[in-house]
Amino acid sequence: MATWITAIIKNDSTQLCSVMLNPGQGSASPQPVSPQQCASGAPQILKTYHPMLTPKGESGSPEVKVAGPAATGDTANFPAREIHVDGKPLRAVLNATSSGLTPAQQNKQKFVVNASRHGSSWYVTGIDGI
Repeated sequence: MATWITAIIKNDSTQLCSVMLNPGQGSASPQPVSPQQCASGAPQILKTYHPMLTPKGESGSPEVKVAGPAATGDTANFPAREIHVDGKPLRAVLNATSSGLTPAQQNKQKFVVNASRHGSSWYVTGIDGI
């Protein structure tokens, strides 16, 4: 999870895709993102999330920490309050980088990163909210 957030802040599509998992379709099992899928999808992910998740004044070498996930078997959900960037809760970063919303509206926005275990590793599988 920390690797994924770090990759977004660094605008690093290779690192971003290295920890992403495509959900399986039908009876197919989930698989890590292929280079072709990365080339087509990563630019939009970075364009969307880099401005939101990058703290103002970030040097490009963020320290990202994630509290233990609420894992249910092979899945886990990471709400913004459990993710810290350079010592600040991700919720505070989201609030500082959003525009046009009141503080009350900002705090009601949901932002949860979903992950799944594939083999012995964890991968990002989606985002709920924003």
